[in-house]
Amino acid sequence: MRTALLALFDPKKDFLYPTLEILGVGAISIVMLLIVVRLMEKFMPFSVRHELEEDHNVAAAIVMASIILGVAMVIAAVAQE
Repeated sequence: MRTALLALFDPKKDFLYPTLEILGVGAISIVMLLIVVRLMEKFMPFSVRHELEEDHNVAAAIVMASIILGVAMVIAAVAQE
């Protein structure tokens, strides 16, 4: 029965399969990025939240942003494979 249904359409050319794949990879990538950010905040020798919100430390914000962008690029490269 299943082979008869698959003979009618190719799931890779269908709209639903690529859309679900994109949503799945995107969700996994966002979760991975959030995990990395939380781990980074945990292992920093200072409170990132305190430095950014209360002290308005621009240097700490730039370092955090560059690390997040770097990790996001690595995740995007892995997801593209």
